[in-house]
Amino acid sequence: NTLAVGEFVHRDKKGSMMSNVRPWIMGANNAYGTYTFKVVQYQINAKVDRVDGVLFNHLLMSSDHPGGANFLLGDGSVRFLTESIDLDTYQALSTCDGREPYVQIP
Repeated sequence: NTLAVGEFVHRDKKGSMMSNVRPWIMGANNAYGTYTFKVVQYQINAKVDRVDGVLFNHLLMSSDHPGGANFLLGDGSVRFLTESIDLDTYQALSTCDGREPYVQIP
């Protein structure tokens, strides 16, 4: 029940594609940082964007699917999580060993 990969559509609050799109999966070397992770700080499909001062790795997971987004879990299964998922539960699912209680995903 650990999230490994999730959908990310880089749109602003109005729904327009952002012009400063960067690859989400990118390697790192001595000169460049990594964009291979996201910090789960906001609900799926929340209405926040970079003009709110949100750091790139803190931008929310999002999709063009109404009501949520698809995620690949560590066991290889794919699940659709709704945007109404409890934030604490969502954050717990994004850690690999935070000693959170087991949460059954529908």
